[in-house]
Amino acid sequence: MTQLIDVTVPTHQAGKAPDHEAVGAKLDELLTQYFMGKKVVIRCFGSHDHPNRSLDKMTDIVMKTGTDKYDPARMGVGYKDFAEKGVQVDFYGEDVQISNDTHVIGQALWGP
Repeated sequence: MTQLIDVTVPTHQAGKAPDHEAVGAKLDELLTQYFMGKKVVIRCFGSHDHPNRSLDKMTDIVMKTGTDKYDPARMGVGYKDFAEKGVQVDFYGEDVQISNDTHVIGQALWGP
């Protein structure tokens, strides 16, 4: 069964560009807490990629399907580069070995 880890970042205000360093540090902390020493696949996506879906709806979709791709006709963010090379991609993520030195999420976040 998939486990949902609820993250609270009190300094972040919905609708505003995130402080990627603060949010990233909190998420990196959770990665080390839950996945220390393991190799994981990280797939980040943002609300700006899904403007007609609420956070709760996107959470339900990801929990049920394992991905944010709810429309088979919709090309995922960044998939165009693969398609132009003739590569079919069903899911994209970055593999990361989690350690005390893991600092990946802050680098993956940016404003709208």
